[in-house]
Amino acid sequence: NGRNGRRYGRRRNGLPTTTTISTTTTVHGRNGRNGNDSTTATTATTNTLDLWLFCFVLLLSLFSCFSPIMSWRCSGKTNAELIANLKNASIIKSPQVEEAMLRVDRKNYVRDLSDKEAYRDSPQPIGHSVTISAPHMHAMCLEYMVDYLQPGMSALDCGSGSGYLAACMKHMVGEEGKVVGIEYVKELVPWSIENCKKDGFEAEPPGLTLLGGDASNGYQGMKFNAIHVGAAAPKIPQPLVDALTSPGVMLLPLGTYYQNLVMVRKSKTGEITTKELCGVSYVPFHMEGTSAYEEL
Repeated sequence: NGRNGRRYGRRRNGLPTTTTISTTTTVHGRNGRNGNDSTTATTATTNTLDLWLFCFVLLLSLFSCFSPIMSWRCSGKTNAELIANLKNASIIKSPQVEEAMLRVDRKNYVRDLSDKEAYRDSPQPIGHSVTISAPHMHAMCLEYMVDYLQPGMSALDCGSGSGYLAACMKHMVGEEGKVVGIEYVKELVPWSIENCKKDGFEAEPPGLTLLGGDASNGYQGMKFNAIHVGAAAPKIPQPLVDALTSPGVMLLPLGTYYQNLVMVRKSKTGEITTKELCGVSYVPFHMEGTSAYEEL
């Protein structure tokens, strides 16, 4: 799903101009008489505008921490245009991610939307109180995991929803790679399989498994190079950390009301490190502590 901030307003020496506003200012004219200089009101007005402008820039900067890429600018009329806009915005950086997202047509993974809506860079409802993430979030996540989605590697998508991200992952890991997508809302799974068929995948493509169930414990004891969690967990699920290869990477939204996208890395020696990437907003992650899956 990285972040940028734009610079606006007047700056002095690279910093926003800050001023102290005096409510009353008296100056001496040339003739020695006291009086209000005509420039006083103009200066105060200018300083007031500068202060308002500085406040606006400050608020814009704070907002950019949570939505810095101005995602609405990346929307397109076609899938190719959407991907091109994401690339031009430096959200898509690697050819692997670009190729995968070009091969997976987003319109096949949303519910009965026009082209204008299907290729909009925003989340879209897909039923059962579930949404498909905005394209820029998918691109960001794939970029963060790109080194662990190389041909022949394996990936787990927890909360696979429409199947979109799992399909992108499958294109990246190639024929020899393995991708498992687990969706808690089982009613979405048959639809996600049909979506993948529209994109040219076989009914049961080798190396791509979509199923319903609780993903918090991983899948059948398998190890994965990359794990993506598409819902917010209150804490990092230890079973998913255990399911990572060494080295491996996991991306997940962490938190309840306030959430951050967190990268969990496992080194070759098994050392775990975490890094907060950006603020996000996701639906809650179901963590039942079970290992029941329904193959569909």
